[in-house]
Amino acid sequence: MCATADYTSLKQCVQDFDLSRVRQLIKEIGLTLAELDLDPQAYLMRSFCILELFAAVDAGATLLVQMNVVRAYDVAAELAARPVDAKAAQTRRPKDKATIDGFVEAMPGGFETLNATTTEAIKKAAAVILEQYIAYEINLGNRGLTAHDATVVAEILKSKTSVRKVTLWGNPEIGDEGAKALAEALMVNTTVKELLLSTCGIGDDGAAALAGALRSNTSLKTLYLQSLDNNGISEQGKQLLRDAVAGREGFHLDL
Repeated sequence: MCATADYTSLKQCVQDFDLSRVRQLIKEIGLTLAELDLDPQAYLMRSFCILELFAAVDAGATLLVQMNVVRAYDVAAELAARPVDAKAAQTRRPKDKATIDGFVEAMPGGFETLNATTTEAIKKAAAVILEQYIAYEINLGNRGLTAHDATVVAEILKSKTSVRKVTLWGNPEIGDEGAKALAEALMVNTTVKELLLSTCGIGDDGAAALAGALRSNTSLKTLYLQSLDNNGISEQGKQLLRDAVAGREGFHLDL
């Protein structure tokens, strides 16, 4: 560990680290931030990160999780599908991996306790994020979202009334299935004013679903669906959308 730790950031900067001392330092610092924003597995496949998280919980330190609301909403399913597996996590050097694994195996409960504690800590932190989530905009443009992620956004829109703008442009894997889920949410949501779905891989099926939702949803005022290629919505699909909002004063439809 750094000899001059500033108690703001804790970094491994020598190779002969002392894991017992690491746990003690985390306890003294009293706060750990886990960055699980885009892909939780990118964090959970690093042995040192898992151990730091466990040390924070074990020491009664404050655990903060950096996670966007979509990940927080779906984290239980994510961890069920891809459970925490500290034994499979890696380090840059094999020697460090052996050191950490040996330390964990000597702990009461070993890897089983480490995995379970880490899992519950992440779930609790995600629950806090959801409970406190009050935002005007969900802004997840160009973030590699999939149709499943769009379904999670849709579920959020069914229950959160603070959101006025949803920005999901530049996520081509959302596709028609994601658009259908968002259309279903629009059938019940009455607060979202802007929905930005440009270059999201949406075709005629997704356009038809959105057009159907717009016939009953009167709160949405702006819908962006333009594509940067020629594989998007056909002219027939575009006409369905135009017909759905025909006569709605002030509605901005960008195709």
